[in-house]
Amino acid sequence: MSQNKRTKGHASAARTNVSAGAMLYQIKVTLVDAKPPIWRRLTLSSLTALDRLHEVIQVAMGWEDCHLHQFAQHGVIYSSEELFEADDQIKNEAKYRLADLLKQPKDQLSYVYDFGDDWQHVIVLEKVLPMPRQHPPALITQAEGACPLEEIGGLDGYYYWLDVLAHPDDPEYQTPKHDEMRDWAQADFDARFFDLKKVNGRLGRGI
Repeated sequence: MSQNKRTKGHASAARTNVSAGAMLYQIKVTLVDAKPPIWRRLTLSSLTALDRLHEVIQVAMGWEDCHLHQFAQHGVIYSSEELFEADDQIKNEAKYRLADLLKQPKDQLSYVYDFGDDWQHVIVLEKVLPMPRQHPPALITQAEGACPLEEIGGLDGYYYWLDVLAHPDDPEYQTPKHDEMRDWAQADFDARFFDLKKVNGRLGRGI
């Protein structure tokens, strides 16, 4: 079980030159059905390839990139080599850019990570802006909520784990299994906390 332990960092985002013809996209990535909400608002180039977007989402959300994933829009699936080589109906994500799929505000794209825990995300294009001369590869401008732990059983498992943490003296949560669950993260784990500076530092270094 992933420990998912968080510490504050102060890395600054490196600036990179952008490609000609690129627009600056503001997108919002939301974990579907999470309550309280878990989401990230980012700016990045419209020419970002989907395989690169996958890497950005993994870092921005807080996942560990240890499971398969896929994007989907209008019934078409885009994924990595492990999937598209096994199924000729699946498109190679590396050959498609954000601008190929999200063309105007309110356009959407789905992203699923870990087909077991089934973490469903929706990606919404919010704004299309002029691209500055330099911009980090990706920048989170706003965010809400900590990332759930890997291998925890989806949202139901995550909420159960949070309940175990919140009620350490509950008679129902006194088994060895519950003791183990309490060790999965630091005792002061805060489901509302997101370290924006630390994550932007990592994104700015090119992941």
